[in-house]
Amino acid sequence: MIELTCPSCGTAVSSNAPNARIAIERLPQEGDYALCLHCGEISIFSEERANLRRTSEAEELELEQDKEIRSYRNAWRAGALKIR
Repeated sequence: MIELTCPSCGTAVSSNAPNARIAIERLPQEGDYALCLHCGEISIFSEERANLRRTSEAEELELEQDKEIRSYRNAWRAGALKIR
């Protein structure tokens, strides 16, 4: 079971929760990124903290250039707009 907390909104995510949408192929490793399904922010896994941390400004700039990340964010935003 994996339990993480989004550093941006504080939403707890557990792979064991009834409504979890986590497909775990492997345990997270240092530097892996995650998209919070609640707030849409990207965070980075920290092995030292065994949790997620906010992205640095440099990481955020790098992520903004990543086409895959942009597609995830755009999909989240499109879904969030439909819910509102």
